[in-house]
Amino acid sequence: MALYHEGRHAGNTVRRGKGVNFSKLSNQRNNTNNSTDKNKSGCKYTSIGGQALIEGIMMRGPKKSAMAVRNPAGEIVLEAWENETSKRPKFFKLPIVRGIFNFVDTLKLGYKCLMRSAEIAMPEEAEAERTEKEKRKDSVLLSAAMTIGVILGIALSIGLFIWLPAQLYTWISSAAPSLENRVLRSVFEGLFRIILFVGYVSLMCLMKDLRRTFEYHGAEHKTIFCYEAHLPLTVENIRKQRRFHPRCGTSFMILMLLVGIIISMFITITNPLLRTLIKLILLPITVGIGYELIKFCGRHDNLLTHIIAAPGLWLQRITVHEPDDSMIECAIASMTEVIDADDGIGDINNNLQTNTEARATNETAASDKPASNDTPAADDKSADDKSTADDTANLN
Repeated sequence: MALYHEGRHAGNTVRRGKGVNFSKLSNQRNNTNNSTDKNKSGCKYTSIGGQALIEGIMMRGPKKSAMAVRNPAGEIVLEAWENETSKRPKFFKLPIVRGIFNFVDTLKLGYKCLMRSAEIAMPEEAEAERTEKEKRKDSVLLSAAMTIGVILGIALSIGLFIWLPAQLYTWISSAAPSLENRVLRSVFEGLFRIILFVGYVSLMCLMKDLRRTFEYHGAEHKTIFCYEAHLPLTVENIRKQRRFHPRCGTSFMILMLLVGIIISMFITITNPLLRTLIKLILLPITVGIGYELIKFCGRHDNLLTHIIAAPGLWLQRITVHEPDDSMIECAIASMTEVIDADDGIGDINNNLQTNTEARATNETAASDKPASNDTPAADDKSADDKSTADDTANLN
């Protein structure tokens, strides 16, 4: 990853001064007409997706990815790198198959960016943890304990989300044999998993730090919507956008659970352990189908896609919150880094620092005026995914 330090690439490191909230950014580029496809509502087709981080946002485009994280001094630290997915053989771009490998890539990249954002946003804690790891490096016993902990964590997840629902229904059907039915079993297991997942996500909202991450999630979605609407990426424009996006990772998880219900209907085995094993074997197919559905919802805007996207859009009311302006600034910084220069909006970030300094005096003078607290109405609308060079659609 290449870190753009202030001075070497000044336009890519934004220093947020006291009292500056980026509520308006002047001198931005006007709308341009380019060759990018649009749908009936005039929205741009894009495969750009992203992820909320600790005090920042990562955006991933077809060719390039970038993450913008705010450090303890209030600066936005931007890191960018080229994607490697375009080098894949054609086999990895086939329907279903591409979803499996893109999902794995997303998990790997997301974890790396999350750890890196922690180092930037909380350097002291990260350094202390690094020092502690160095001290324990030679401890074979500790390494073994950590490995066992990871294995137990995975086993617990499999037990809760796959084995437990199957075992519960086995007990129920044993008590009431008339309920032994493949369809009823699959629906019961699927609904049980969905309840567990929704409950887990809801509990996460009780944690202050995770609530901030969910707010960054909202900034990411709004910025992508603003870009897809072919509007200049300013805080003012982004703030007005809806925050629920059909290509969200939350929607993907719910779709996987729903697809799992349908696939389970074809499994005739009722033994909980064997049923769990078969579901694990079929998991890649579930992931691939879920990915294709997300991709389909991003490409079309009709009744069918609204029905498919509805559960995920509903759940996003838990995982996607309204961001503040400082979070939108991070989204702008990372988004503009992954947009191609000929996309019509790619040079916005070059003016960001200049615009901030120009606005500082006006913001100070207007500090006594009551701040506007408009909250845009949440509306569900699909985006499209036709600008990717390697047949990938990134989750948000």
